[in-house]
Amino acid sequence: MLKLIHRYPYLSVTAIFALVYACALTFLYAEGDDAATVAYHALGRNPDFQQPYSPYHGMMDVLLGIFPTGEPLLRLMAIGLSALSAIFFVILTLKLIAQWLPSGFHKNFLVFIPLLPLMVPELLFFGLIYTPATLAMSFMLAGHLMARRFFEKERRHVGWFAGAFLLYGLGASFRWDVAVYGIVIFVDIFFIVWGKPSWNYRNLLKLGSWSVLAIIAVVFFIYLSGYAPNRIMGIIQWAKAYLGNKQVSYFQQAGVAISLFTPAFVLCLVAGFIRLVIDRQWSFILLGLSGFLPKLYFGFSLLPKGLIMAFPGLFFIAYFGVDFFLDSNRYQVKLFHRRISVASIVFVTALALPWLIGIKIHSPNTSWGPGFEVSYKGNKGSDNNAGLDKRIGFRSIKLGIDGGFAIPTPEGPRPVWGYGGVLLGGAWRALLKHSNAERDRILDLARKENLPILQNNDYSLLLVNLLRDGYSEKNPMFKEGRYKVRTLEKKAETVKIFHIKAPELYDEPTLLAISHAIHHQRFVCWFLSSSDIINLKTTYPDHVQILGPFSARIDLTGSN
Repeated sequence: MLKLIHRYPYLSVTAIFALVYACALTFLYAEGDDAATVAYHALGRNPDFQQPYSPYHGMMDVLLGIFPTGEPLLRLMAIGLSALSAIFFVILTLKLIAQWLPSGFHKNFLVFIPLLPLMVPELLFFGLIYTPATLAMSFMLAGHLMARRFFEKERRHVGWFAGAFLLYGLGASFRWDVAVYGIVIFVDIFFIVWGKPSWNYRNLLKLGSWSVLAIIAVVFFIYLSGYAPNRIMGIIQWAKAYLGNKQVSYFQQAGVAISLFTPAFVLCLVAGFIRLVIDRQWSFILLGLSGFLPKLYFGFSLLPKGLIMAFPGLFFIAYFGVDFFLDSNRYQVKLFHRRISVASIVFVTALALPWLIGIKIHSPNTSWGPGFEVSYKGNKGSDNNAGLDKRIGFRSIKLGIDGGFAIPTPEGPRPVWGYGGVLLGGAWRALLKHSNAERDRILDLARKENLPILQNNDYSLLLVNLLRDGYSEKNPMFKEGRYKVRTLEKKAETVKIFHIKAPELYDEPTLLAISHAIHHQRFVCWFLSSSDIINLKTTYPDHVQILGPFSARIDLTGSN
């Protein structure tokens, strides 16, 4: 067994991903971005019917454009490619860290390989959702490894030089913002591969040439994905302004940050950083933190997809912490007839707790929880104008041995600990199936009773289920009065979906005006936020029938 591990060191981390995928990978939508991407392709890749999710995923759209327009196949390929790229991303990151480590520090690296996804469960969640960022970073890291080979004195082959900047450019075209990972490559070559003795003009000329070619490659591949160079800066500036003005929910950011910055990972980051400071390894510290430098321009966020460029450096620093905890012999205690260091006990405890213990939160203002679940429980409403952070109220907090409270985030639901129950115990798969079944029930009811559907703005989660069932859209979405409407048809059946803003329904005159505008007094609603459904029931208790945590039937028959 030891020979196998030494021969195939990354087999252990691959096995962990395979186990999680066997227990949790579900080819269903986890959030709106995945559905919007598939809808664009399933509707014939015609922007008049559905816009691409975002220009900065341009090459991902090119890749998905290879496949036929059937929704089931597109969904399978989008999520399946993300699942595979998550594995490659972690393996390539580990290979890079192995090259960064100085001689004499590889003793615990074989142990670190399987520990990494256990310390950072967010890496496993990456594989369960549609995430072009992991595919983009996989190409980036492959280019980084090739650049290192070229710039090492004894391995200067033009193939490594060209392959490095081409892979770098290709990676950036799958998600534009990962292009700033070039800062990490520059710092690595300048301070780690070379060191001060090699800062001569010939080396600097080669690195400068590679950098220019890498930038050209980025522009070239983005152009191949359908976006001209003169549009790139405009889109980047728009995205920067959008992110700067976007309302930030700290509750949602905390949801994904919890599965990234676990107790074990934070302990190792702090210990590793202190160790590097004590040893005066300033170049290693600069390398580890260089992935954060672009955040000074784009703004800081705890969302992992926005931090993915910093992951290799953070994991590199964390390795020195893991090495410290596993090798520390100070302050030993006797346990199971063996002497074990207190540091090792602390590390193992911090590693195990989030996997074994889930934090359950009972909130009166949401259908989420108390564990990794969502269901309407007769909840009370909350201030309609309050942000998510203020709407969520904690009635009680308890501990359990299964999945913790499910926090809805822009990257899918995340548990407050209890990762074992969520990823290995079936809770992730059950939640996605439950949410998808609710959407199917809404569509069945609308078809059976010929009811229009009101939903949040332009979300595509209902649309893709209709496309899956063989419905098609003969005409682009259009405005009917104040509201956008989609009309999907299948033989003699027609389903209309009106796009509105949920708060409009909380005002009775506006609700009646909507009813008159769409020429129906009975309709079904589906909203992405369970709080909107709760508030509808609280506002109109006699007219609203709750169908699920995200859906309701409204009957205004007899209202003026």
